[in-house]
Amino acid sequence: YSSLGYALQHNLLNLPGNCPLPGMQKEVPFVILADATFTLKKNIMKPFPFRNLFYEKKVFNYRLSRGRRVVENAFGILANRFRVFRTTIDLTHDKVKKII
Repeated sequence: YSSLGYALQHNLLNLPGNCPLPGMQKEVPFVILADATFTLKKNIMKPFPFRNLFYEKKVFNYRLSRGRRVVENAFGILANRFRVFRTTIDLTHDKVKKII
């Protein structure tokens, strides 16, 4: 596992609890959008495999990738503005908490 994968697997990320989407009754978990290389987990949403997809799954994959692109573009803008995001930030957890 990566450190993120380990933290996600062992509930160390302090993610918000399940809650209903606007206008819905059923509660759903908060998720991390991932690409096909990730393993599907409760809090990781990834696209369907690309072979022989029905229309609904193609639409799902498109919308999922659109959401990922928004996040990637936003991070790209931040990285261009604040160059610190282009390198590894080597700080202790206590120092990070003080910065945030």
